[in-house]
Amino acid sequence: MSRLFLFLILISALGAQEKRGLSSLEKDIRFLGSDSLRGRATGSPGLKKAAAYIAARFREAGLLKMGNNNSYLQSVPLHGQTILPSTMLTLSSPGNGMHLKYGRDFLLIRTGELSLLTRPTPMVFAGYGINAPEYEYNDYRNINAAGKVVVVLEGEPFSPADSSYFAGALPSVYSSPESKLRLALANGAFGMIIIPGSAWNWTRLKREYSFEDVSLPGAVSSTTGLFVTDSVSRLLFSGEKEAYAELLAKAGNNLLSAFDLKKTISLHSTVQRREFISQNVAGLLPGGDEELKDSYVLVSAHYDHLGIGPAVEGDSIYNGVSDNAVGSAVVLELARRFSRLDYRPRRSILFLLLTGEEKGLLGSRYYTKHPLVPLYKTVAAFNVDGLAAMGEFQDIYAIGAGQSQLKTLIRDVAAENGFRLAPLRYRRQLWELFARSDQISFARGGIPSTIIIEALTYKDIPLDQVLQRLDHWYQKRYHTPFDDLEQPLDPGSLERYVSLLFHIVNRVANMSAAPQWNAGAPYLNRRLQTRAEKR
Repeated sequence: MSRLFLFLILISALGAQEKRGLSSLEKDIRFLGSDSLRGRATGSPGLKKAAAYIAARFREAGLLKMGNNNSYLQSVPLHGQTILPSTMLTLSSPGNGMHLKYGRDFLLIRTGELSLLTRPTPMVFAGYGINAPEYEYNDYRNINAAGKVVVVLEGEPFSPADSSYFAGALPSVYSSPESKLRLALANGAFGMIIIPGSAWNWTRLKREYSFEDVSLPGAVSSTTGLFVTDSVSRLLFSGEKEAYAELLAKAGNNLLSAFDLKKTISLHSTVQRREFISQNVAGLLPGGDEELKDSYVLVSAHYDHLGIGPAVEGDSIYNGVSDNAVGSAVVLELARRFSRLDYRPRRSILFLLLTGEEKGLLGSRYYTKHPLVPLYKTVAAFNVDGLAAMGEFQDIYAIGAGQSQLKTLIRDVAAENGFRLAPLRYRRQLWELFARSDQISFARGGIPSTIIIEALTYKDIPLDQVLQRLDHWYQKRYHTPFDDLEQPLDPGSLERYVSLLFHIVNRVANMSAAPQWNAGAPYLNRRLQTRAEKR
């Protein structure tokens, strides 16, 4: 899950709770977020235990087995690479070479094709490493990046808060390392060095990028990506056309220009590799209508997290309670509630818990290549990734729903249940969040998709306090061992969310006409293709 997305997860005080028995939802959260699962890393024994637990809950709910070999488990083959401490980067100039230490001087964002960098490789500075045609901006316009390592600054060109240029003060999609790496690959680069700048916390970066890099076998190769420290950045540009300090000054005035560096760089890596199987967990509630039961509503959440990582204040288990034990528990609760109805919804409902989201949406990407029910017969997908626990929220966002008829449906059901579908305050940024979790995989598979989250309006909490709590959560808990069961979670707030999502899914499962993509939606052609192929 992305930082921007998790910035919208609302966590705060539960306070003194009345003595009562735990609900099934709370029991699921406590198990999935417990230390016994060791953080549920993709491909770990803890994640296998979580998969078995989820399968058992599906069995109790009477869901049909949709996985391999008459089980609830869909096997997902994966490839893992762990960079070992002996990995070294060599920065060379005529008559001089300097060895840089992994972790102290540089980090690997993506392993990519490490073999391409074993020999001294030329480098080119390419500004921010961005090509944004709508702003008539292209850092690659006057350079040849093929076979080189592209050196770029983090972020994007400066724009005032009230400007539409690169979305104003808030970051656009072009600022993300993933976007820059994809563009470098498209330009034939062998690798990319991103200079994170003084505002970044190196300790936090080390923690974030210390985990195993996992990919789907046969996936398109990525460019090797590196972060370097501020001191290494100064070394990179020492004796070059422009010194590091000059570049930073020019960046503040949007005056950057690209140029080749005299130095070369080589990477001598020590890597621990493995091939392994992880699991998506899938259960089906068959529909009750003879004509519509062969069409499907998909309800999903990822159940993986980061696992064991660098210790923070003596704790090395990254439990991932908000990200995403809570979301997984909500899907289990929805499965229970639908299975207990005294009628069957007209359409079938597929409940899908996904592996590998934290590693690049791997479980959902694999699913759309190997669907358990036809993509073209899946009428809508609702993904759950992180939930509020702050109190009585009044508004919701339905990110991505505006591209299809889901927006009107969600707005109507929300109103019927006392909620308002809020306009997106930061429309571009929230739309970018659509691409940061598993719903984007389903959309790319042609399925009208959305992720519904709580907006920032609460009954008894002023907006400034909401934002303060968000910032505190991100700074203290996001992707740390403190996203754990010690943090306060409000069961009443979770119940409001579960109830609302139940009504929305139920509406789609019982309506005669399936939701459609709007004309011009970027995923409409994929929908037409899967229909033509009956896939």
